[in-house]
Amino acid sequence: MLTGLRGKFWAFEDRLSVREQIALATAALCLFVSFAIAFGAAYVGREEAARLISREMMQVSETAADRMDRHFQNIYHRVRSYTHFDVIRSAISTDPKKLRPNFDRLNASFPDYNWLAFVSKDGIVAVASEGHREGESVAHEAWFLKALQGPAIEDSPDLAGLTAAVASGTDVPVAFVKFAFPVYNYSNELAGVLVAAIHWREIEEIRIAMERNGDEVVVVSRSGEVLLGSR
Repeated sequence: MLTGLRGKFWAFEDRLSVREQIALATAALCLFVSFAIAFGAAYVGREEAARLISREMMQVSETAADRMDRHFQNIYHRVRSYTHFDVIRSAISTDPKKLRPNFDRLNASFPDYNWLAFVSKDGIVAVASEGHREGESVAHEAWFLKALQGPAIEDSPDLAGLTAAVASGTDVPVAFVKFAFPVYNYSNELAGVLVAAIHWREIEEIRIAMERNGDEVVVVSRSGEVLLGSR
């Protein structure tokens, strides 16, 4: 079969003049070069588009992360400063219940707060804003155990907080982040843990504002759970 095709090709070639053969070869070469250039341009264009999209996504991610980081840093330092307040250090050594009006005011003053509480070193909620969970044991919860050793941030689901939000008829946040810090009395002895449960409303507002500009932002936990954004 190959021999027959070769014979037909040679027969066809014999019928063409040298000039026609050169013209045909030139046309074939031009066609090959055109295809090569088109393929190369498409490949380069695709790679460049992918690079630009990747760079834009990195910029959006960095912008979102920076705004969220600054927001949480502000909360971190604010809550930590409470552990040095004289009114708190004095009350935990005498009657922690005296702190409820203070916690209620703080809870009302900052829309980020969902729950503010002082927990004894035994893990019992001694006093809390609006009395929520007072008398309950949180000794098994990760944020409490970590805070006994030092400042802790816990972003695991807060089922108790969500239940309370539903029961009170308030706007239910997607998730809560707990900022917990050890509290020491005037003898520099560990007295317990101060905890603030912060909801994601401000982060959600940041995400919505960025999406108005055409950027889609999804916040994912370290475990891969989608906390905010499209699921």
